[in-house]
Parts: sequence; structure tokens; C-alpha cells
Amino acid sequence: MAELAAMREASRTQLVEHPIVMTTITRVLSSNEDDERISPALLIAACRCLTSLSRSVKLLRTTLVDCSIGSLLCQLVRWQPTR
Repeated sequence: MAELAAMREASRTQLVEHPIVMTTITRVLSSNEDDERISPALLIAACRCLTSLSRSVKLLRTTLVDCSIGSLLCQLVRWQPTR
């Protein structure tokens, strides 16, 4: 998904408008606060997808803010894994 959103504004918009995409990204990013075991590769993929989506100022100001992606990313940065 990150590669699809990397180059074209239309692709970014289509991804964000698909009901499963933002729900899945939000769920992956919030999984660590629920102490679920989530693959580091999946977290990286979600972050890469967000990087591509955030290239659109319009999406950054609307959809990504509406989904509280910023707070989820901050929680991810502060997250301490339990061993």
C-alpha cells in the first residue's frame, strides 16, 4: 500500500477512502497499547504507508487527523516492549 500511495495523489485518496485501510493502520498502531503481540514488520509497514499517505497535505489535515494517527504514532515512539 505504501508503494501505491507514494507517487500519485489519486492513489493516496483511493486508499484513504477505502474503509478497511485506515481501520487496519489504526488497529496495527494501537495494538501495542493493548499489549497485543504484533509483528515489528507489520508496524514498520503501517508506518511506511502513513509516510506515503502523509505526502498529501489535504489528507494530512483531514483524514489522518480525524483518525488520531498523530497520537498513535506518539504512543508508538514512547512504547516500551515487555519481555
